[in-house]
Amino acid sequence: MQIENKKVAVLGGGSWGTAIVKILTSNLNQVHWWMRNNESLEHLRMFGHNPNYLSSASFDPQQLVLHKSIENCISQVDTIILATPAAFLHGLLKNVPLEMWEGKKVFSAVKGIIPQNSAIPARYVHKKLKVPYTHIGIICGP
Repeated sequence: MQIENKKVAVLGGGSWGTAIVKILTSNLNQVHWWMRNNESLEHLRMFGHNPNYLSSASFDPQQLVLHKSIENCISQVDTIILATPAAFLHGLLKNVPLEMWEGKKVFSAVKGIIPQNSAIPARYVHKKLKVPYTHIGIICGP
């Protein structure tokens, strides 16, 4: 799937999400990034690195659109990469209105099974968020 000239967001601020943002900033002018830790967002704005994960990876803060609101982040992009722990995905997304997912491409970089319904992440995205399978991709990693 081609992502040139698309607005891309990563949801998650752990080591996997940070690594994905680093790769994306090498290939895109701008990357939207949501993480639950507001102190980490402020640290990124000021110092250009995630203080808790992969702190040696530096970012140009001008390339990052950092979001405190997950809904605001999702609303501004075409493509969403989910990079949160499987155990927290349901709680994180359960209050996001379903219409916000319409027309979005969603890539799962989530490792594991969603415990609330024992589903793999792609099935969860399809069933719970109503994203068609043709709009779902998988990112595998370490």
